[in-house]
Parts: sequence; C-alpha cells; structure tokens
Amino acid sequence: MEYCNRSIMNGKTDFVKEMYEISLYVFENSLLMNDKGGYLNPNVFNQLVSTACSLKKFEWVKHFIKENIEKIHPEYRDKFYNFAFVTLNFKMKKYSEAMEYVSKMEVKSAMDHVSVKRYQLMIYYESGYTDELYSLIDAFRVLFLK
Repeated sequence: MEYCNRSIMNGKTDFVKEMYEISLYVFENSLLMNDKGGYLNPNVFNQLVSTACSLKKFEWVKHFIKENIEKIHPEYRDKFYNFAFVTLNFKMKKYSEAMEYVSKMEVKSAMDHVSVKRYQLMIYYESGYTDELYSLIDAFRVLFLK
C-alpha cells in the first residue's frame, strides 16, 4: 500500500486502481482493524473513499460511507464521515456541498487544521473564488512563518 501511495503522490496515476483494489481487499478481509474493540481503521476507510473517488466510483463511495461509517470508533466517526463527504463532493465537482462538510469538520489537531485549509484552498480555486483563495493563502503564509 505504501508503495502505491508514494507512486500516486509522485504522479503515477496508474497506481490508483491498484491502491483501490488493495485497500478493498484489506477492508473486506478485516486485515487492519484497530485494537480498540475491533473498529475499522479510519485510514483504511479514508484510503478507500479517496481512491474510489479518483476512479469516479461515486455511487459505490456513497453506499460504502453509509454502510461502514458505524464501524469506525465513535471518537473518530464524525470527523471521517465529514471528511469522506468533502472528498466525495469535491471529486464530483459539487464544491458548495463540499464546503458545507468542510464547515462541519472539527479541528482537533494541527493535521486536521491543515486538511481543512487544504480543502478550502482547493474549493476556492476550483470555484473561481480568487479573493477568498488569496486571503487564505496569506493566512497560511502567516501561520507557517511563525
């Protein structure tokens, strides 16, 4: 999985389908369950949503989220539910719906903050909201210069 992920990040999009198939196999065979009571590893959930969206399996993703969100530990459930629907709506080019889910995301860590802001940047860019985009870029610049 790691090799596929790095290859995808390096622009080798032919690995997306392979990553999806591996992630689906891992999920279907319960290979990466958390220790906390046998809950689904949220990273596997997120990986499946992301790769399936990249393959434009949007109906499958909607069904997958609704059928499997309860398998994630309650502590993380809302976060990954909202993140999954941000990803889905963004990939479907439904930017206002994606932004609605972004606004529902709780920011509990620096990584959460970066993820939320990253999606906001992408949504502003794709929607043509240049003023908001530049304002958020300036805020990011200030944050990273501290």
